[in-house]
Amino acid sequence: MSGVSEALSRVKVGTLRRPEGPPEPMVAVPVDVEKEDVRILKVCFYSNSFNPGKNFKLVKCTVQTEIRHTLYFSTPEQNVID
Repeated sequence: MSGVSEALSRVKVGTLRRPEGPPEPMVAVPVDVEKEDVRILKVCFYSNSFNPGKNFKLVKCTVQTEIRHTLYFSTPEQNVID
């Protein structure tokens, strides 16, 4: 690797890193499920992030997955669950 003047383990400013803490729980989709039986849902949530693209997650699930709750809020103040 000629031309590399810095250690490879060094992190540069502005690079993307995974946040600290435990990984988020993942739901595994069985391997034997057909492609037509899998759907990807866009789960939106309120975020204080300056990047508007960070207010959702894509979730992969089967068509048999039961969606238990759907919440709609027009303002962040209503985003309180008792």
